[in-house]
Amino acid sequence: MTGKTERGKGRRNKRGRNGRMTVRGGEDGKRRRKRREHRWERGRTGRGKGKADRRTESEEERGRAGHGRERCSKAEREGRKEEGKREMNQTMDAIIPSYRPGEKFYRLLAMLKKQRLPLGKIIVVNTERRFFDEERAREAAGERLELHHIEKRDFDHGGSRNLGVSFSDSELFLMLTDDAVPRSTELTERLSSAFLRGERIGAVYGRQLATKESSFDERYARRFNYPEQSFVKSIEDLPRLSIKTYFMSNVCCAYRRDLFDRLGGFPSPMIFNEDMVYAARLLRLGYRIAYEAEAEVYHAHCYSGLQQLRRNFDLGVSQAEHPEIFSDLRPEGEGKRLIKGNLRELLREGRAWKIPALIWKSGCKYLGYLLGKNYRRLPGRLRSALSMNKGYWRRRGGK
Repeated sequence: MTGKTERGKGRRNKRGRNGRMTVRGGEDGKRRRKRREHRWERGRTGRGKGKADRRTESEEERGRAGHGRERCSKAEREGRKEEGKREMNQTMDAIIPSYRPGEKFYRLLAMLKKQRLPLGKIIVVNTERRFFDEERAREAAGERLELHHIEKRDFDHGGSRNLGVSFSDSELFLMLTDDAVPRSTELTERLSSAFLRGERIGAVYGRQLATKESSFDERYARRFNYPEQSFVKSIEDLPRLSIKTYFMSNVCCAYRRDLFDRLGGFPSPMIFNEDMVYAARLLRLGYRIAYEAEAEVYHAHCYSGLQQLRRNFDLGVSQAEHPEIFSDLRPEGEGKRLIKGNLRELLREGRAWKIPALIWKSGCKYLGYLLGKNYRRLPGRLRSALSMNKGYWRRRGGK
């Protein structure tokens, strides 16, 4: 018995991989059986999965995630389509006051005709019929041209533009001067798209580029006032930007018609600067103004010192007549920055010989501005003599 038992034990004994003797039928065997039973139970109930199962599950998860991404992308595409539809549904008319228009005016009309986002109407409010070539204008603008003539005595910077708006029924309208020529066929598209950039944007103005005929000081002023980067501003920027918060030029500017009507249009009568007064009222209503750097027009003047004096006289008058907007602002600071920057550029480019001309023109601007701010102290005849807009003073009887 003893020998058989020992031989049986020997058959059950087995040398393990680590060299130690194990007993197959002993306690270790019981633990192995329990582990096998446990693995089988986990597999049966689904609480445990092998590599194949885990791989299948991962593939299913990726499939579900992929399907979710596809649905998200589809939703985004639908959103972009709807946004595009809203953009394209924003009808836009162009409104252009003109007086003795030159070659730039007809180039302007031709470029408006070619815009990728077509205009509804091109409304021209022309001062003095005898200086207007209607046949050429219709040839340049096509069937979209709508022409209205007024007398010179009736022209007003605010009122004449309001008259043009009254002939439009579009959601947006684009104000242009008769010497602002679009750089590309994307002008209206860029301006219209900018209204969708953020909430409560009430107006969008474009970038003005100098031309070959621009004087050196005007070239610098264009870069100073119209940078390469677009931005949006609100009334909250007033402590930081001061008077530049209200800067918005209707040489090239698109407006929302609903807000324009709500604000009563441009102020009228207005000697000059109707766009800044409107901008201030718009911002104070809680709306914002966008500057779109990619909506570009060529616009140039080559004013002499005396012409700058008269222009800035009208600017000073406009601010004096609207103390509710301008009384607490000091625009002289922006003027100093402009002059200093222009001076540094002349020195850097080795054109110091132009500095006397810069000083002369800058002095004329500042003198004209001071005289305009204090126009009530001047006799009536002198006011008219100092102004570019003499009709304004005639309508007021020189007062």
